[in-house]
Amino acid sequence: MRTTTTIDEIISEASRLGVAIALAPDGCLEVFPADRVPRDFLAAVRERKAELRACLEARAPWLHAAKQILIRFDSSIPVSHVALIVGLPPR
Repeated sequence: MRTTTTIDEIISEASRLGVAIALAPDGCLEVFPADRVPRDFLAAVRERKAELRACLEARAPWLHAAKQILIRFDSSIPVSHVALIVGLPPR
């Protein structure tokens, strides 16, 4: 991938590679499965991580509220189980 990759190109490439980009509850981005993630793709994700994080959050404005509800009403569900994932094609 070229060094100035757009967010849409990163998401399209994730789909093509069969990898997912997830916004973890702690705000970090996760890219998986690791064995399918080329170094140049990971570099592009790192380069645009703030924009990717904002893009993922914008696609799911309910995510923050869902995490708060789970914490408040059912502390037995780990917040780490609430994440937004893009990139994998629908099954």
